[in-house]
Amino acid sequence: MVRDGVCVGLVRGDRMLVVTTSRHPDVWQPVGGGLKNAEGWRQAAIREVAEETGYTLSFDDLTEMIRLPMDAQDGTLVFFIAECPTGDPVINTKEITASRWVTKDEALMLDAFPAARIFFTMWAVVKPDAGN
Repeated sequence: MVRDGVCVGLVRGDRMLVVTTSRHPDVWQPVGGGLKNAEGWRQAAIREVAEETGYTLSFDDLTEMIRLPMDAQDGTLVFFIAECPTGDPVINTKEITASRWVTKDEALMLDAFPAARIFFTMWAVVKPDAGN
């Protein structure tokens, strides 16, 4: 089964919001999930951010960073970065088991899936429009 997914690095200042999920409680990752039906990449990213954090983003808020093969699945994982809206996240505790804000150095030390580790490394060294 092919399953495509998205991850969104929500950045505020020098920190990114990372989460663990009920499916993977020991692995830190950006907010994200799989595409549904005929959803596009950005649509899925906006929906996942809203479902998991309560934040509202627009297409223009998202900067695509990289596309990678899904770990252990025959699909594609697209990573975006976005400046985080103000206010505290309203974490969906049905899916998210923990959340925290990390610096670039802390992100590099997290237990993470290989694709997320590549994304964290890019965030640490690349200067995109969001998250400088």
